[in-house]
Amino acid sequence: MSDTTNPHGEPSQESTPSMGIVDPAAVKRGHETDTYDNKSVLSVPLLVILFFVLAFGTVTIVFGIVSKSEEDPNANPQAVAENSPPLNERLDRLHRNSGGPKDQPRLEPLVERTGEARAITRSPTDSGNSPELHPEDIRVNRKNTPELYTSGSIESDKTVSRISIDDAMRIALQKNEFPVQKNAGKPPESAHAPTAANGGRAAPPKLPDPAEGGKK
Repeated sequence: MSDTTNPHGEPSQESTPSMGIVDPAAVKRGHETDTYDNKSVLSVPLLVILFFVLAFGTVTIVFGIVSKSEEDPNANPQAVAENSPPLNERLDRLHRNSGGPKDQPRLEPLVERTGEARAITRSPTDSGNSPELHPEDIRVNRKNTPELYTSGSIESDKTVSRISIDDAMRIALQKNEFPVQKNAGKPPESAHAPTAANGGRAAPPKLPDPAEGGKK
């Protein structure tokens, strides 16, 4: 087999058939070019995008055909129409003396709010909500119920006078308006009464022996 280079370092014109044909441009350049095919590189992301669009479109079409309708056939049309208005409008129907079918007190957490009614961070509306009452707000005293502590004649009827609640209770006790049963039962013993010590699980009293109860 002959050498591929001559003594001066240049490639020889003779080459074995197994080596193939040498590119004269590469021989002149002295090295192989470091290049890549733009089409093959750009085709990969384009194919990924194409298959994603095809898959997404196919799934969307299939779900659109086989999915259930948004309208519930079992829903009552009257209930749907009643629940369609905004939340504030529906809550406004729910209060005492409304004159409608929901004439009942509204729970305190059900508050009409400004803007998005379902956002609890929104401030309540100026009107339409029940006041939040606490026990000290409705306790009978001179501040909350001053009319119960006034006395004197009534202007509309001079023959009738008003007395304070303290005087009325004192007179009712003197006249025995609140009688108590004389043979009232004794309160249960502490061992049989539910307390915090027994966790509300009071031990029942011992029942009498049936044999002793039948003796005369």
